[in-house]
Amino acid sequence: MVGLNLCAVALLSIQSGNADYRDHKTVEESQIQQFFSQHIKDLSDHFYQSYGSRWNPEAVVRVDALMDEERNENAYLVVFRQGYLGYDSEYKLLCINSEGKPYSYLNAMSYAKGRIGVWIGDSFYDDRGNLIDENAVIANGHFDDNIYYPFPNIAQSKDHKDSDGEAKNFQRDYVNTYRDNNFTVIDSAVQIPLLSESSDIDSSHWNEYMPICIEQGQKTDCATCASVDLLFTYKLSGKCDLTKGLTVTKLREKLEGLQKWQQNIAHEGTLPSDFVTGMNDWISDSPYRIKLSQSGLNFTDPFIGLYSNVNVAGTAHYAMTVGRAKSKAFWFFNTYWRIIVSWKRNYNSKDDVPWSWWYKYLQCFYLVDEQYVLYSYVLTK
Repeated sequence: MVGLNLCAVALLSIQSGNADYRDHKTVEESQIQQFFSQHIKDLSDHFYQSYGSRWNPEAVVRVDALMDEERNENAYLVVFRQGYLGYDSEYKLLCINSEGKPYSYLNAMSYAKGRIGVWIGDSFYDDRGNLIDENAVIANGHFDDNIYYPFPNIAQSKDHKDSDGEAKNFQRDYVNTYRDNNFTVIDSAVQIPLLSESSDIDSSHWNEYMPICIEQGQKTDCATCASVDLLFTYKLSGKCDLTKGLTVTKLREKLEGLQKWQQNIAHEGTLPSDFVTGMNDWISDSPYRIKLSQSGLNFTDPFIGLYSNVNVAGTAHYAMTVGRAKSKAFWFFNTYWRIIVSWKRNYNSKDDVPWSWWYKYLQCFYLVDEQYVLYSYVLTK
């Protein structure tokens, strides 16, 4: 709790009334640097307990307090003699590296696109030097890297020790453990199967959309699948019908063409710009539009997210997003999750038109760490 209180003081200085942010930057950074300097061993111990590997930060070299002016959010980058970490005002862990230094950190670091990184010209690179560029992303719907986790069962609880008592790296296990890691669904557009019936889950922030998820199969048209999911979800939930009376198969074929699936420079997947244009062409005769959302997302309404680990090819994926959750990352830091539905069919249909969803079916629900969010697209009037 000492850490939380000290960091809260720093946050107050950046958020206070009419005070200028730059006037408080030195005081704020000094407080954070003092805290981490006094808790180097705690940092190292908690890192080992959570990730199963050793980190010896040695000393704090530099602290940067950053603000994303577009989103009006705050972030902090703490650079140690060995490694670094970054977090935001929700204590969400934005980046962590126990060995290297942030990419180009001696230049002016920034907080943009939900990431800590650096602008070089008109291009933004994350802390590891990966280019974050909408036009460079081809979403192909594969998930070769483990960034999409099957939604855990609340009954699961795992021991995070090896047989000799040593801590181990349990990235997948800690996603799958509710009580041990304080897993909490913050907001949800749907009544999540199994969880909504549990007495120890607060579902007061859950909506009652009927989440429709079609079978993607072997095709790489995940952008189109997410679009079909969203349109049928809104239809069956009584919000609006933008399906124009088409079946799942016919609507998928129409949107594949409008969104130029396999018609881009890579001849694969769907470009974000084509995804947006194609969707809006389809609903152009309605008052609705799909648009990129920079901030203020409402997680009690479904929307479409584009997710990718830019370090690993083949992970980019569009999916309908239906909620947000958090769990303990390590120490007082949190991991925030997006809840998505994708890949697996979850509905009853007549003549290829969905009419109800399989309420007890959990297999189409997945979690993805918010660090892998590239873009979020909402349906709005």
